[in-house]
Amino acid sequence: MYGMNKVLIALVLGSMVHAESIPILIGTGVEGIYRADLDRETGKLSPVRLVGEEQNAGFLALSSDSKVVVSTAKVEKLGAVASWRVTKDGVELINRSTYQGGGLCQVSIDATNRMVMGADYGGGKLVSFPIDESGKLGANASLHQHEVIDPRPSPQNLPRVHATWPGPENKFAYVPDLGIDRVKIYKMHPAKGTLTPVGAAVSPPGSGPRHMKFSLDGKHAYVLNELTLSVTVFKRNSKTGALTEVQTVSVFEKGSEKNKMSCSEILVSKDGKFVYTGNRDLKGPERDSVSALAVQENGTLKHLQTVSSGVWIVRNIALSPEGDFILASGQRSNQVTSIKVDPATGKMTPTGHSTPVPKAMCVVFP
Repeated sequence: MYGMNKVLIALVLGSMVHAESIPILIGTGVEGIYRADLDRETGKLSPVRLVGEEQNAGFLALSSDSKVVVSTAKVEKLGAVASWRVTKDGVELINRSTYQGGGLCQVSIDATNRMVMGADYGGGKLVSFPIDESGKLGANASLHQHEVIDPRPSPQNLPRVHATWPGPENKFAYVPDLGIDRVKIYKMHPAKGTLTPVGAAVSPPGSGPRHMKFSLDGKHAYVLNELTLSVTVFKRNSKTGALTEVQTVSVFEKGSEKNKMSCSEILVSKDGKFVYTGNRDLKGPERDSVSALAVQENGTLKHLQTVSSGVWIVRNIALSPEGDFILASGQRSNQVTSIKVDPATGKMTPTGHSTPVPKAMCVVFP
């Protein structure tokens, strides 16, 4: 009996330890997709292992049911998207689909898991693909070429499509274009995997809109401006998809050093009370950080805190399913770090834990 009790205790303890670790998938700019585990008690990250070989798998997007992950990809000289089945141990390739362009910097999946959209920064293009219930991608269904409106010095001398995000009702897609200071708006047709242009919102001149997210109630959009290190808050019309500018606020406290810095990624907390941004040091591995902004009652933002990201060139930040950790991907320092988050206050505390990852660029929690 005593021996049996020892076995039962060991099994219980083992299951408890396992329950406190959650998997992560990491997109990289080199060999492909890596897998690691995050300890939710300590923030410690396990050593990584390569689970999906893919050229240019820098950005990942997870389906709403967490069964499929889509990545940016490359097939010979053509830009592409790749679809992967999420497994217990990592991912398995389903298929790839190409388009007439050099490569994507970001991808997203609509809420019904029927359409994949991608942003071609270098070519200034927006593309979309149908995807079926098994996760298999169809042929490129639509391609929209953006045009420069008010040419400025590089990088605003050309259209720079940086991201595409399905809106809260899955009716409109929002496409920040850094080169033209616009968030272009498209009508979504998930059944066909196509997009139709319907309008655009103008961002502050020279701001360089990069990524965006939406408030919990869908009434506001938060657009991260790469070049001016700020967030523009837009009021959103759910019927027409239109955006109206309300506020532009710095991601830093007044007086902070901003020379040769830029912004990369933006997140909204699970309860919608906080917004987080990734901030990159273009000069050296000193000032990369993550900022927290508190959402006010009227939807506007107020700077709350900025902490070190622990990486150099924080390309992406990701919030854990419980909202208690932020993971930062260091593209140039080749690592992923963890930051503890207090969901109640929004405050962050770096854990000091990291794991080496070659050219780490994006994290998702399958």
